Amino acid sequence: MIHIAGQIKNKRIMRIAMTCVAVAAITTLVSCGDDKPNETETGKSSEDYGEIVALREEFTDEKTGELTYYYEMENFYVNDSFENADKINDTLQKIYDTYELSYRENAEAASGGFDTPYDSWHLLNLTLVGEDYISIEYNNISYMGGAHPYSYFDGITIDCKTGQEITATELLGKSSDEILRQVSDEMGMDTVASWDEVDFYLTDSTIVFFYRMPNYWEDVVWEWR
Repeated sequence: MIHIAGQIKNKRIMRIAMTCVAVAAITTLVSCGDDKPNETETGKSSEDYGEIVALREEFTDEKTGELTYYYEMENFYVNDSFENADKINDTLQKIYDTYELSYRENAEAASGGFDTPYDSWHLLNLTLVGEDYISIEYNNISYMGGAHPYSYFDGITIDCKTGQEITATELLGKSSDEILRQVSDEMGMDTVASWDEVDFYLTDSTIVFFYRMPNYWEDVVWEWR
């Protein structure tokens, strides 16, 4: 299904929404070898809990029609089997909107004249979907010129009872400073990292802390329940 959404400064936007089947094909092609499976608490498919929607927006030069920038996102939404489905999806949508805004800002920097258009990919890995928590790891990949794309990771964890995002301090009952010091030490860092550098996601039995930039520090895995 394709929607022409209008004009944003000399850029034409094309919005494409696809089903879970299409998303699975995209993930297979561009997930950069991520070997973490999309597991759930009960072993069910993510489709039993909701749907993954792939979103693509293209920005073209109004005068030449040249494609200058595009981004693709994979967004997960829960279904009505969750008591707080509306709250959960509202929270997730606000997070997704923040990413979309940053990608549209990237589009303003893409002025054309390149052999390959600039692009951004927002790739989803569902690490936990269950009655209590939903946890997602995102791989964000952008090419804005230069020899190589830029990549970093984010974690999102939602408390299904409140419908709100939950922090590691709330999950573990420890102070932010205590968690960061221990995680930094176990990663082998000489200094204490900040939450701008480190994030986390949940699995069924562990909390995984990771360095947002890939290939710097090993993940730290703690049992959490």
